[in-house]
Amino acid sequence: MSQPKILIVDDEYFFIETIKMRLETLGYDVIFADNGADGMEEALAQKPNLILADMIMPDMGGLELITLLRTNETTRHIPIIALSALSEPQNIREAIEAGANDYIVKPFESAELINKITSLLTERRAWGKT
Repeated sequence: MSQPKILIVDDEYFFIETIKMRLETLGYDVIFADNGADGMEEALAQKPNLILADMIMPDMGGLELITLLRTNETTRHIPIIALSALSEPQNIREAIEAGANDYIVKPFESAELINKITSLLTERRAWGKT
């Protein structure tokens, strides 16, 4: 069985590299895009098991990306964790209402991210939606 594939959509290169290395050491297959439009293309082409999406990116932001992912038949079932430095309840609510499964405020401990990823992927396997 292949390892779960995670798509990271974020415009901060250092963040992508740091998280990518951490996830790869845990056995995840990691792909990335540095903007929302490329993130949508990668999601359609690669069909990841989970998506990490930053909320603040140039051009297409995270809310628009999540909305597009949720309205597309190919990607609507993929779990999404929204990532952002915005910590106001309104920001979190907007991301969840757009379709994010969870929300993590930057900066965060990698253990928090790993726990949320593991939980969402385990939940999907339990429901038979790999």
